[in-house]
Amino acid sequence: MKYTILFFSLLSFDARSELFFHKFNNGSARKIKIEKLNGFHVNHECINNKQECLQLILKPLGQKTKQTQDVLGNPASDFCEFNNGNSEILRDKKNNEYDYCVLKNKYYVDSWDFFNLNKK
Repeated sequence: MKYTILFFSLLSFDARSELFFHKFNNGSARKIKIEKLNGFHVNHECINNKQECLQLILKPLGQKTKQTQDVLGNPASDFCEFNNGNSEILRDKKNNEYDYCVLKNKYYVDSWDFFNLNKK
């Protein structure tokens, strides 16, 4: 009797590697592909311009002091806006929400990745 041995490997799957949909107020949507770059979740434009994008991520303008930080709210979004970014919510196919910081040249980086790397 011949046996076939099957080997299964568990792959780490990150839901954020799928396409995301940016929904605009007028009801239209745009797909944004998210990939990993040096541990950050970023969009394809950032991957294509690694040096410039990483410079923006790794050398932010700075952080707010405790006196100027908002008492309530999302500290990652607050940090994004302090560094001249715009905080945007992206949704996946299951309508899960993710907070992304849109930096200059339309570089999308996960707001929490950006914040956690740069917090002191």
